Amino acid sequence: MAEEKKPPNVFQKTAKWAEEVVEWIEATFGDPALATQILADLGLDASGPAAPQPASDANRAKIDEFVAKQDVDEAALMAVVAELKALVQTGLTFADAVKTDSVDANDVLWLLFKVWVADSLRARNPAAYGLCSLAGLLTEDEEALGALDLAPLGRFLQGDAAADTEAVINRLSFLTGTILVMLDAMVDGAEGTIEAAYGWDPDPSDDPGAAAVAGRALTVKFHIPEVPVAPALSLIGVPRAHGGPGVLLSLSAALEFASVIGATKYTFSAGAHGAFAAYLGAPSPRLLSGARPSFALRTEPSAEAGGKPALVLGTSDGSRLEIGALTWGIEAGSDFAGFRATARNGKLVIALGQGDGFLSSLPGGTIEAPFDLGLLADTRDGVRFEGGSGLKVNLPVAASVFGVFRIQYVEMELLLSGRTAVEVRGGFSLKLGPFTASVDKLGLRADLASLAEGADIGKVVEFLPPKGIGLRLDAGVVKGGGYLFVDAERGEYAGALELTFVGVFSVKAICLLTTKRPDGKPGWALLLLIFGQFSVHIAFGIFLNGIGGLIGLHHRIDTKALTEGMRTGALDDILFPKDPVGDAPRIINRYRQLFPIEPDTLILGPMLELAFSQPPIVYVRLGLLFEVRNALGGDRPVALSQVVLIGQLLAQMPPKATGAPAILKLLVDVVGFYDAQEQFLMIRARLRDSFVGIEGFAKLDLSGELLLAMQFGDDPSFVLSAGGFHPTFKDLPKGVPAVLERLAVSFGIGPIRLRCEQYFAITSNSVQGGIKCLLVAKLGPASIEGHLAFDAILYLTPRFRFIVGLDFAVALKAFGESLCSVSVTMSLEGPGEWRAKGHFTFSILFWDVDVDFDEGWGSAPAIAEETVQIKQALIDELSDSARLLPEAPVGGSGLVTLAAVDAGPVPLAHPLGRLTIRQRLVPFEVTVDRLGTKRLDGGPALFAVSGVTVGKEEAKAIEPVLDHFARGQFMELSEQERLGGKSFERFPCGISVGTSAYKVGGEGRRVEASYEEKILEPQIFIDRFPWSVLRLERRALSDVLLDTHVALGAAAKSSRALRGALASGGPGAASVTKDLPLTLVDPDSLAETARLKAVVAGSDAVAHEVGGGRMLVMESFELVGG
Repeated sequence: MAEEKKPPNVFQKTAKWAEEVVEWIEATFGDPALATQILADLGLDASGPAAPQPASDANRAKIDEFVAKQDVDEAALMAVVAELKALVQTGLTFADAVKTDSVDANDVLWLLFKVWVADSLRARNPAAYGLCSLAGLLTEDEEALGALDLAPLGRFLQGDAAADTEAVINRLSFLTGTILVMLDAMVDGAEGTIEAAYGWDPDPSDDPGAAAVAGRALTVKFHIPEVPVAPALSLIGVPRAHGGPGVLLSLSAALEFASVIGATKYTFSAGAHGAFAAYLGAPSPRLLSGARPSFALRTEPSAEAGGKPALVLGTSDGSRLEIGALTWGIEAGSDFAGFRATARNGKLVIALGQGDGFLSSLPGGTIEAPFDLGLLADTRDGVRFEGGSGLKVNLPVAASVFGVFRIQYVEMELLLSGRTAVEVRGGFSLKLGPFTASVDKLGLRADLASLAEGADIGKVVEFLPPKGIGLRLDAGVVKGGGYLFVDAERGEYAGALELTFVGVFSVKAICLLTTKRPDGKPGWALLLLIFGQFSVHIAFGIFLNGIGGLIGLHHRIDTKALTEGMRTGALDDILFPKDPVGDAPRIINRYRQLFPIEPDTLILGPMLELAFSQPPIVYVRLGLLFEVRNALGGDRPVALSQVVLIGQLLAQMPPKATGAPAILKLLVDVVGFYDAQEQFLMIRARLRDSFVGIEGFAKLDLSGELLLAMQFGDDPSFVLSAGGFHPTFKDLPKGVPAVLERLAVSFGIGPIRLRCEQYFAITSNSVQGGIKCLLVAKLGPASIEGHLAFDAILYLTPRFRFIVGLDFAVALKAFGESLCSVSVTMSLEGPGEWRAKGHFTFSILFWDVDVDFDEGWGSAPAIAEETVQIKQALIDELSDSARLLPEAPVGGSGLVTLAAVDAGPVPLAHPLGRLTIRQRLVPFEVTVDRLGTKRLDGGPALFAVSGVTVGKEEAKAIEPVLDHFARGQFMELSEQERLGGKSFERFPCGISVGTSAYKVGGEGRRVEASYEEKILEPQIFIDRFPWSVLRLERRALSDVLLDTHVALGAAAKSSRALRGALASGGPGAASVTKDLPLTLVDPDSLAETARLKAVVAGSDAVAHEVGGGRMLVMESFELVGG
């Protein structure tokens, strides 16, 4: 008598459970496109590598062997612990890759576990899934994945006095359904006379309301021996909100029978859902109608089918596609029709002899990849592959042959554009001793259109060459490898190479060649990065570890993508990448984004790597890139458009090369650039993957950003920030992100998580700062969460003062629901004269207390202000001869030419020219009350130029001179003006005297433009040079040569000519914008009340001063008829 098999113990069940979870992760996230969508639904990072690394076959085999053991001893248990650790590490690695700033790797695993529980219950125990859904323990969202949610459990057990009749009906139906399902399980052995299901809808609907009602439905099916008809009775509780209270009874029936014809089994089923329905309850019982019939037919191979393939596309000795068994089925109802076809035991066979020399030389001769595939078509979702995205599906088969040859995946796509065809591709790898090869996107194509036209089945299959080939060699003295990517349809060819000689010198290169431009126009583009790495001591412990460079033909630099890519380690792939061959697909794809194609543009720049100490504890990598527009053609002048600095600093103790756990790691990425066309400078540094502590045990994680930005030109601005800005700050230069990563220190040990964030920023008008601390402590389903934050703006004059916005909150939660909480939101002003104004909230269970407060205390200290004599300072400034700027005549003829005469401290001016007087001490035409941090002696003052006399005559041709001033340096600003106003405004600061509106009597003399040509000759006695003397003659300038001199001469290069070119969209295609004129409007009638002087019409400060706070300031074009 055979020995009875023992059930697995708790350790074996745990091991099997862990293996199933990891297998579920691999299967769910194996398809990159599907994985990206799932990660986005879960709120995780979908930009990184979504596909998890499969666990090894040896690891799985040892775990399966442990689970199958009849007697588990301590030695077997300890032996499998390491295998389980490696298996769990696979999940942790994937969780770490998709984590976000707010969700760490452990939280990702918990989230995936909840989704796995919901998915497992749905597939293995629908009854239990329905019960959990009704109890609120499973979230169900049409736009997201279902997941386990224990939060409603506490509310369900506690009850709710305010619950409506729907909640009561839900609970009663839940208890009733649970009892009947348990009874069904108990009598299952008694020939299965009944089958109960709770929360199961025999006729599902897309209506959310109908789905909610079906969630509390109890269905009992009756099985009658030897009768193919199976009646079913459904009971649904109806709450008062839906017309109840009462109970809805529905009687349905289903008929099913099967028949075998040849090698195929046919199963036919028919049903009538809701054939009889009645409502029992208030306000009156009644009969209901609405039976909906349905029919279904499905096929599957019978036992007589044998093991022969059902379908073979291709020849038996060549590349072919085999289908072991084909099943199909159709289903039709009153409002639905669908078709399903399934290919079971499929096999993709690729004959390598049909490939090139490399492929045909691989051992084995053929590649076999097994798969199963389902095709669905229905009236709701159209045609699609089961488990795929539309007509494309990725099958992660991960098969291995003797540990030498491995199949990574199989991808199938149905092509409907042009000729209908099926493409099957796969990824494969081969390892033979020191040699490793990988092939990507290798497969075959079956032309279904030719097959339908009657072509021979062996001639419709076409071999598809790979799109990527990778090679790696480890032969001791020489190590390295290469990767080649080919996409003929896009006209793109890319490759990566790395070779290391004797472990001392290495060469790395990455190249991207494009023969088709994205816009479809003819052209090509080339991007090449090459690096040489070694170690040469320079001095003082500094080593030169590498040099390299980048050249891009018909490429440009996308500085926005470059700065945003710092978060994901974009500079790791540009500055001396660690593994260019292994990471080639990611690096090449990243290069497409960072250096997009731009016709006629050249990128060129050197790179270098330095290190300090040996082994190095500090690495510095730098690159300086120049972008030149129209360097390779085009109809515009060659122009240096951008200069980009990229850098990376890595400091680690102990040194990275030792392999010891680090106690300090600082990794800083730097991107800086100057845009010549926009006149914009920005330097941005980001701290990432940094910590202080013991790696892998306990550490303080460090992160944050620093930024310096300066906008030049007509609208200048300046910001310097470490960690971001005040939430209400608005005056950011174009191109500066509104949100920067805060400077942060985070710490986590056990259930406790602590994070502190801060920022500090300086602009021309404000000083800003803030801190936020967050604390989370979790213990099972309970947690304590709290935070303290403030945002401050600082005033340095006339005394130090701050206005701080405070936010404090702490809460005790269970199952994600708040049990009690305290919060305070307030603003605090001080020091000296303090004021606190805000709101206090206290909550416990269903009781809330809200209190508003506004308190003040203390007094402002007396301060002896520093003053300045602005009047005398302004007179001294204007008396400085350096402020006199004479200009040459701008109209008519100059009549006279000034000789170079030493005129002393006062410069000479042409009688018909212009004379400009400009000062930058204080703005004119606006009231000022300070100069920097000092008040004006005598109070606020307004300075203006009332008139100009030249000699004894009053000058008539006077024009104001404008310049930019920082308002905060000359007048008091409110908090709103500091955060939301302009950093700089244009104000008058001088005058210009002179005019071009004059005429010179008489006509000029016409002359012919000519030049003299003279050849300088060497000494006569140098006989070996046969010089000859030519006669001097006069020659006339041709029109072409004259035009060239005009376009390229000094006149064309003058500042006035360049300004005109910029304003008209000429060379450089720059644009000049000016502030729109402002006007004062009556707020009631919206009629213009005052028109500002043209010289200050664009100043917001002057407009508000003139309006006195009573008038509305608006741009003049907004007026009706303006």
